[in-house]
Amino acid sequence: MNNRRPPSRPHGGWTLLELLITIIVVAVLTAGVLLLYRQATSAADTTRAEDLLTSIQATVHELYADESSYTNLDGAVLRSGGLAADRRDPWGGAIHIRPTAGGRHFTISFRHVPHAACLRLGDGATGADWSSLRIDGESVYDGTTRPAPATVLSACRSAPYDRITWTSS
Repeated sequence: MNNRRPPSRPHGGWTLLELLITIIVVAVLTAGVLLLYRQATSAADTTRAEDLLTSIQATVHELYADESSYTNLDGAVLRSGGLAADRRDPWGGAIHIRPTAGGRHFTISFRHVPHAACLRLGDGATGADWSSLRIDGESVYDGTTRPAPATVLSACRSAPYDRITWTSS
């Protein structure tokens, strides 16, 4: 008589295939969550940049409400209005605020704008308060006609960062 019993499979364990499927599902879910997080962070940074741009413009206008030009716009004046000379955009790039030649206008430049934010800032920041907009040195808005999205798209380079300069009157 043969007293051998067939080998039994331990209960409660995972097979290699089940473990592999579980790892793949977790990896796909993690990738999706990270993508959504990055999109949300990018949108929040762009919104902060729009708010910062509006705030800087309003502060300079307030500081110069009784002046006929912006010729003496410098770091000391900006600090007196609460604008730090070493102010940074949401992506860590320097923000430059300067009078134009002749002092009738001033410019605000963000030098470290990611491509996706460039598209939104370039398209959305044109209006009555801005007399011009330049993206990477290319004029996309002259104060009269809103730029076509294709114009903004071609000006926003596919490089990691763009430089946007708004001119305010």
